[in-house]
Amino acid sequence: MAIKLFGLTLAAMLLITALPVLAQQATCTVNGEEVPCPEALQDFGDAAGKAVGIFSGVAIVLGIISILWFIFWLMMLVHAATKPIENKAMWIILIVIFSGLGAIVYYFVVKRKFNKAVQQPPTPGYTP
Repeated sequence: MAIKLFGLTLAAMLLITALPVLAQQATCTVNGEEVPCPEALQDFGDAAGKAVGIFSGVAIVLGIISILWFIFWLMMLVHAATKPIENKAMWIILIVIFSGLGAIVYYFVVKRKFNKAVQQPPTPGYTP
């Protein structure tokens, strides 16, 4: 999704850079008389420039969220593959097939319980 937004942003920026050339070649009809119209296209260029800025900001934010989401997914996949859990193959397949949803389910069903079990304090009086 972030790649599509990046492509749209790039296309909009190319349009903005081509706008001054189009403005010099364009003519407008004002009161029945043909006149050059760089002023009319300048207003459009200002509005389009703001839109490009907004789309760029959205694309950057979505890109960062996508990278963080991928890191979370990868951490859950590595945890499922390397830790001694029940139904290891099933969890790996679920995480791979259902991507983010599988990773979230794995986190709440398996990983949190696994971390609590590992972090239990030793029982008093027990010496290994």
